[in-house]
Parts: sequence; C-alpha cells; structure tokens
Amino acid sequence: MKKILFILLIVLISLSFFLFNDKGNEYLKPYLESYLETKLQRDMSVKIEHLNIDFRHLELDAVLNNLTKVKVAGDISLLSQSFDLDYKLTSNGFKNKQISFTNKIDINGTVIGTLNNMKIYGEGETLKSHINYALNIKDELINNIKVKINKADIASLLQLAAQPAYAEGKVDVDIDIPTFKEADTKGTGKITLYKTLLNEKTFKEALNIDLPKNTVLTANLNSKVSAEIFEVKGNIKSNLAWLKLNNTTYNVKDKKFIANYKLLAPRLSQLAFLTKQTLRGQLQVAGTLHLKDKHFFLKGSTKDLGGDTNFDYNGEKLNLSMEQVDIAKLLYMLHEQPYATGKLLAKVQIQDLNKLRGSYTLKTIKAKTIANTFKKDLNIDFGKDIAFSLDTKGVIASNLLHIENTLFSDIFQYRSANMVYNLNTQKLESFYTLEIPKLSELDTLAGKSLQGEVSINGEIQYDKNLTITGSTKSLGGSINFKLLKTVLSAKIDKVPVKNLMTVLSYPIIFEAPLVGDFYYDLVTRQGTLNSTLTQAQLLENSLTKLVKQIRGVDLTKERYNQTHFNAILNKNLINIDFKAKSKQALFAIPSGQINKSNNTINANYQIEVNNKDMGGKIQGNIAQPNISIDSSNYLQKKVNDVINSNISSDALKDLGLDKLEPEAIKNLLGDLFK
Repeated sequence: MKKILFILLIVLISLSFFLFNDKGNEYLKPYLESYLETKLQRDMSVKIEHLNIDFRHLELDAVLNNLTKVKVAGDISLLSQSFDLDYKLTSNGFKNKQISFTNKIDINGTVIGTLNNMKIYGEGETLKSHINYALNIKDELINNIKVKINKADIASLLQLAAQPAYAEGKVDVDIDIPTFKEADTKGTGKITLYKTLLNEKTFKEALNIDLPKNTVLTANLNSKVSAEIFEVKGNIKSNLAWLKLNNTTYNVKDKKFIANYKLLAPRLSQLAFLTKQTLRGQLQVAGTLHLKDKHFFLKGSTKDLGGDTNFDYNGEKLNLSMEQVDIAKLLYMLHEQPYATGKLLAKVQIQDLNKLRGSYTLKTIKAKTIANTFKKDLNIDFGKDIAFSLDTKGVIASNLLHIENTLFSDIFQYRSANMVYNLNTQKLESFYTLEIPKLSELDTLAGKSLQGEVSINGEIQYDKNLTITGSTKSLGGSINFKLLKTVLSAKIDKVPVKNLMTVLSYPIIFEAPLVGDFYYDLVTRQGTLNSTLTQAQLLENSLTKLVKQIRGVDLTKERYNQTHFNAILNKNLINIDFKAKSKQALFAIPSGQINKSNNTINANYQIEVNNKDMGGKIQGNIAQPNISIDSSNYLQKKVNDVINSNISSDALKDLGLDKLEPEAIKNLLGDLFK
C-alpha cells in the first residue's frame, strides 16, 4: 500500500505541469494507467475512473485489478512541490497470480509533505482487524515507522502471504522504528500470538504431516531493530513443545541469522507424527541456529538422558555424540521396559545425509541386565542380573549398513563381523558365532540343571520376518536349527544320547546315536520330539538289575536296533514314548511324564524277554526313581504253579528266585498282585 501511494504521488504531482483542464486530464488517463502498471506488479491492472488536476488541487479515483478502489483528494502546490492529500482504500479483496485475498479493506489516511520529505498516516480495517500506522519518507529513506495491528486474523495473514490455511487465530503487531539510517538507534517490535489452532487437515495435505488434533500455539516475541541488526527474543508455546529464543539476531547487511534457542518437548508421546515412533518422557534441547543465504548450521545438546548428548547438522552432514548416557533412561524414552542399566558411549557421523554415507560406533560401560524385568515382561528367568558389554560399529554406504558386533556376558559370547542391513529393502543378513562356556549358567533360564558347553555358528536374516539358523557339533554328531518367528525347529543327526542327557542333567539309562526332528514354540512353550536310535544299549540301572535277578537276563548286553524316543512338550511337562527292541528283548515306556518343575517322573514300563513279560511303574525323582512291578502274565502263571506245588526248588530256580533271600521272595509275591 505504501508503494502504491508513493508512486501515485510522484506521478500525479509531475502531471500537474501539464495543462489542467478536463480534456487534458482525460488525455493523461491512459498514459498514467500504463505508467502505473509498469511501476506496480506486472500482473496488476490499473483503471483510472476519475482524474482532476490543477495547480492547487488533485482528485483521483482508480481501481486496481477491478477489485480495490483508491480515492485520493487534497491540496497541492506546484511551486513548493508540497501536498496535503487524503486517501481512501476500499476493497472486498484482491487477486493476482500469486495471491487471492478475500478480506475486506477499508483504510483512510493522509499524505503530507514534499516529494523529498513526506509523512504518511493511516488507519482502518484489514485482516479482520483494526490497523493504525504512520511513517516518514525522507530522501528516499523510510523512518519513524509506527504500525499497530490489534488481533489480526492469522488465516487472512497466511492468505495474504499466499500460504495455505495452516492455522486459525489472532495476532497483535506493534512496531516502532525511529530510523534505519543510524546503526546505533534501535526500534522495537512486539508480536503477540493468541491461542491459535493449527489445522491438521491442511498440514496433512500440504506437508504430509499427521498433526495431532487440537494443537494450539501461542507466542510472545519482542524485537529490537536498527539499520543493520534485528534482535529477537521470546517464547513460542504449544501443547506439543515450547521454544524459547534468546540473543537471536538477523544482520541485514550480510543476511546472516543467528538464534540461541531452548526447545522443550514435555510429552514426547505427542510427537509420534514427527518421530514415526512411540516415545515417552520429556526432552529439553539447547543450542544455536546459523542461517546465511541457503546454508544453515544447527547445533544442540541435552542432558535429559544422563551424561551429555550433542549434535550438529548443516543440511548435509550430521554428527551425534553420546557420552555416559544412561541406558535405562534411553530405554524409557524409546518406550521400552528397563531391561538393562549402565552407561552408553556412541558417535554417529553422517557425511552425506541425502546419500546416507557415514559411520557409527557404540559401546556400553558397566552394563547389566535387570532380571526382574526379563522375568516379568518376557517370561525369561536368568535368576540374577547379568553383566554384559556391547561393542558395535558400522559403516553406511550405498544404502547398505555394514555392522560389526561383539556382545560378551557372564553367560555367553556373541560375535558378528559381517552384518549387512539394506536401508532400502529393510533386509538384514549376518553370520554369527555364539559360545556358551558354561551351560550351568542357564540353569534358571532352562528351568533345570544343565552341564557342559556349546558353540554355535549360524546366520541371521530379516525380510519381513526374523529367521535365525545355526548349527553345532559340540555334543557330537550335529544339530541344525532354525528359528522363524516364534517357532524353533531342529534336525538332530547322530548325536549321542549320553551327551544330551549329560547336558540336561538327566540320568543316562542308555547309549545310542540319536537322529530326530524337534519343534518348539517359544511363546506357547509347546513342542514335539520324534527320534530314532540305532545300536542302542541300555545301561545298568535299578530296573535292569531287577530284571536280571528275576529273569536272569542282562538287558544291558542287548543291542536294540528298532528304537524310538518321542516326546510332547507342554510348558513344564514332557510326555514321553520310548521303545527299544532287540532280537530277544523288548523294553518300552508307552506312556510317561516328566515334570521339569519338580524334576520327577511318572511312567509305565513294559518288558518282554523271549515272550515272557513283566510291567510296572517308574515314579519319583528322576535321578533315583522308585520302580515297582504291577503285572506279569508269565510271573502270575509261574506263581500259581509254585503255589500248587508248594513252591518247589525247581520252580524257584525257574523263576530266577532261587538266589533271593526268603524275606525278599515273600515281599515280592506279597506285592505282585495288589
């Protein structure tokens, strides 16, 4: 508007030297319209509806872009080149290629002075608000600027700036600038932003930002203005974050902007639309922002994670350092449970953020797991806190992240020297080694006593689902396993049963290489084992001793080539099915159950030797169970015969009881048919 008035004054006063009559005025109209259009915006049209100029008076009515009416009238002096004019701007809006402004404009004002020294005053209605302004133009320099706008409409301001309707609210603007000529003389400015509601629909359409509903913004900014420097300080607050600006300056001469800021996000959970991840807690960052031309440098630091976290970013390079950051606080911010405590050291250097090229290092200090959290949330019971150290580093190039990891703990040692993660496809591949020197450290986790050691080599893959494969020969033979989602499957090939029983701390009752398939769901804790054994040999135990005494047959001397061992796992219960058959003997446990929680067994057994049978129960502690005989067709027939013949010595010998003491025979026969 000031530009329009200034050009109008210059042109109109110069025209006063022409002939001042009606015909002359009409003759001047098209030339004046053309001249004004060249001085104004290229897409702005000027239509002069009325023009009257003489030596002492000026009247002008014009229409800009067929929408805005300009009326100027007042006294002029061609001799002194002075004027005292009243002007009026009225419009219901205006439109050009860049702006479509639909707000009402109704402003009245005066222009007093000369072409070299004029004062402009005005007040009225625009931006759905009242505006009052004054300024002085002397020797082409603007000074003594005073502008006051009360509760201007934010949406209208955005429309005037050719911006989408990002917000609805009101703003006060109060500007008082004495001069731009003297560098030491400073003016003042104040902006007060009242409760302003951000439009989440517009943010989504224009910026693709999923802004939370009912996001409110307020601001209170104060500035000092001189010929070369703009200084700003104040607060911008919302229900999402607070921004405090201090010692913020803009140098007009070198066009350099420097801001000292403090940013507080009291509830990180509300910033998921930016972070694309659920966070919690608060974060306060303090730093500086430098802007010059198209270059900027952002720097910040925070202590909210414990220790020091610092970063800097220039639009291309990003550097991040974490010194003595608290692991538990970081896990809390990432919305994870407190699985571990300790400190973290990390450095991230991105040389080219657009091409994703850089490196990182990360290391833990005095870290340990929190056993209660693992047990409560993951149903994993380590029995105690486990000290561990994690050391990882990586290089990012061509959208590939190459990672080296080492994770050492009191339980295991994990190494992965060639992990590759594709940032485009989000696929991961890695070879690894896992060494567990003392399986006994996993007793609480396994729910039973373990022995020995194991070393595993395998591969980790991620492509929508996590797949872990591995193999080991630590137990003799080989075990190859695969973990897909929550299901663990394994193929066991010629692994000595003796070694498996030793690891599980179960009594060793037979020897044989085992071949089988194992399936187990880690979530439901249910699974199956189906296996066969070749050249199985029973080892001496209470049951084989009893059979040897009764039948005179040593089951440990037999070789059982038709053997299977199957199991169904359901949490702490294992239902077993075992059958071993040789040429002359059969030993079977058709149904049995092992309870891991109390380490007990309850099973039925069957034995046949040369078509002569016996059966019973195995009950109690699995290390030293009680064995009883429940039934035997063969023994029942023999006992009846013995009774009928008064138990002759030949019968006792035939039953294999001739070597037992009389009291033992009595107990055996007394319990046989209960």
